[in-house]
Amino acid sequence: MESMQVLDPTNEAISTELSRCERLNTLEGKVLGVVDNGKPNSDIVVKTISQKLKEEYQLRDVICFRKPSSSHQIPHDEAEKLAKQCDAVITGTGD
Repeated sequence: MESMQVLDPTNEAISTELSRCERLNTLEGKVLGVVDNGKPNSDIVVKTISQKLKEEYQLRDVICFRKPSSSHQIPHDEAEKLAKQCDAVITGTGD
């Protein structure tokens, strides 16, 4: 009888404390961070949304980050960079 190796493709559980930031009154003149989760077409979704927001709210800048994998969270150092550079951050998905 042949042996079979079974792999578990899931991530381990991550315990994290989360807190919410205060909601902005407006995006007018703000810097928006956009996290593309790396799924097919997510780049199109987040680029389209961020362009429309930039036009409507005269955003000062949009900073985009594409995750290397949709199944993993954004790397901690990248999250810290976005937190320092941006007034707000959104994430998008696609398929």
